[in-house]
Amino acid sequence: MAPCSPAALINAVEIVSQHILPEYDGFRTDLYETLDCLVAGGDLLVRSPTGSQVEVYLTPPTFVARTSGTLLLCGGITDDGLPLDDDLMARVRHKGYQRLLHPFPGEQLVERLLDASFTETPLTAWIDAPTACECAEVVQRMGERLSQQGPTGELQGLTVLDPGTPARPYGRRWVEPGSVRGDCVARRPVPWGAPKWCIVRIGEAGPISLVDLPIRSSFRGCDEAWYLQAAMDAASGDPHTLWLREDATTTLISFDFPIPMWVERRLEIIGERSDPSAGHLLSYSIPSTEVAEEVDSLKTRLWLKPKVGE
Repeated sequence: MAPCSPAALINAVEIVSQHILPEYDGFRTDLYETLDCLVAGGDLLVRSPTGSQVEVYLTPPTFVARTSGTLLLCGGITDDGLPLDDDLMARVRHKGYQRLLHPFPGEQLVERLLDASFTETPLTAWIDAPTACECAEVVQRMGERLSQQGPTGELQGLTVLDPGTPARPYGRRWVEPGSVRGDCVARRPVPWGAPKWCIVRIGEAGPISLVDLPIRSSFRGCDEAWYLQAAMDAASGDPHTLWLREDATTTLISFDFPIPMWVERRLEIIGERSDPSAGHLLSYSIPSTEVAEEVDSLKTRLWLKPKVGE
């Protein structure tokens, strides 16, 4: 049924599932989380063709070559799945929401997929990370965009990430505007689907100006919001912590906050998502040989502060 809005897709799945799965609290929330996973994994694309209404598209058959040589398969063909012959289809392995194809020694697997009408996406294009810069520069650009906007008018149901509270725990930072002042990451209700991500400037009398996210069409609103919040916290002297726990051959890296899609993709190319370490929101297990490069990337692109031992 794509292209369609995320809400329309969730509604359709919810209706069909009523006759298959037992009802339980939080089912719709789980559907939205699954949708986020499919977007992060590359099976679905989220775009705003009109500049406001968000739509979901099925990604054409695509693959990304991981550093190990394993191929990550994305997208498909409506009603037909992947355009693979029976031999290759039998070799597809599932890891969470990922579909992986491992080459045999000496096998020209890339050529076989290209012959099957797949398109290869280069690793850097797949990750699509923003250019490294200082956190203060990101905050300055955000402030300039807000300054260019006219009055917002009254905003009902607005919630904000309070910039005056500690970065941890993430969930407790979400509050009604109340006494919050300054530039904030926020969410506002919309007639369709989940609340929309935005940045807002709040004065003594309430919201002054607002910019909806995403600004860059290849990102989700939440990706830009979490990126901006990391920049704001780092610029204020309270950078987010990157927790590291080392084992013999792997290192568990953990986060106390949601991470943008480009960070997820980078980490899942070299490692895999793990059950969250105690007290943390997200954890990934990566080879210890890759840790130095990944920590450096997260320090320069999300301004994180590494801490070993938890």
